[in-house]
Amino acid sequence: TYRIGIVGCGRMGTRLHAPAFAAQPDCQIVACTSRSRDKAEALARTYGAEAYADVNELLAKGKPDVVVITTADLAHLEPLEAALAAGVHVFVEKPLHASGGQEWVTWADYEAAARVMRSWDRARSVVGMNFNYRTMPHYRQLKADLAAGELGTVRLVDASAHLNCWSHTIDLLRWCCGEVREVFAYWDPAAKELHRAVALRFGSGAIGSLVGASYDFRDDLVRLEIHGTKARGLATGLNGSYERRPEEQSAADTVWPRKDFGNDNFAPSFRASVDAFCNALRQGERPPVDGDDALAELAIEAAIHRSAATGTPVAVPFGAREQ
Repeated sequence: TYRIGIVGCGRMGTRLHAPAFAAQPDCQIVACTSRSRDKAEALARTYGAEAYADVNELLAKGKPDVVVITTADLAHLEPLEAALAAGVHVFVEKPLHASGGQEWVTWADYEAAARVMRSWDRARSVVGMNFNYRTMPHYRQLKADLAAGELGTVRLVDASAHLNCWSHTIDLLRWCCGEVREVFAYWDPAAKELHRAVALRFGSGAIGSLVGASYDFRDDLVRLEIHGTKARGLATGLNGSYERRPEEQSAADTVWPRKDFGNDNFAPSFRASVDAFCNALRQGERPPVDGDDALAELAIEAAIHRSAATGTPVAVPFGAREQ
């Protein structure tokens, strides 16, 4: 049985992460801590666990095998560093670190996270990241088509996202198209509005654009269109649609409409993400989304911020494994 410690007992922890871990056949929630003692005690009562004052007490007395970090974005690094020092496994809600909130990742955030991740002893612990959009059926179908060569060689990428989905969308771009090598961002970091447009250059030679805004995108909180030499694939939304349109005009489009994916992919995607992480633990394997992926995504966000601030193209620093 894996002993689970929950760090952060707000909405994300109580409604999504804790139930997903509690549903695992070999996981038991034994320890909780939060900025709000009342919330920690409430979650502890739900699962027959103990509430602790802070992460250090949770580690010392609760003795978890896995620490699940669902605190506010600006409070991820302290429990992450403590858990890594203790040699326990970690599962972190996205993004890895954002001192000003998820819409405002800076170069300093990346450097702070990189320093912590350099203390990660891979022989002792596994680090997983909750980029749960990867588990959604329509994005998995897009990824499968890319892997099978249905789109051909990727040449152009066109993406947009509500800023609440910004880091998820960047992760999807990496997952589908490979590493982003350089960015050029148009955005005024001094302005109150955080809308931005970014030009991307991938290591594969593909180019693309990514637009982010806090307007109400309604169903299409995320839009990801990938143009290849044979076809283009378009995946949109969270509940999801996907279509593949061949370049050959006489060929029929292949469409997976929204109804085929069900009415709610969001909550189930958390369970699927936790399932994948726990399965990797059981098998002694690297999780599908690990600490290197988390840091690499953060590096892209940091480069976007630096490019916007300097008005110049910025090369993307690489994740922990490549440094």
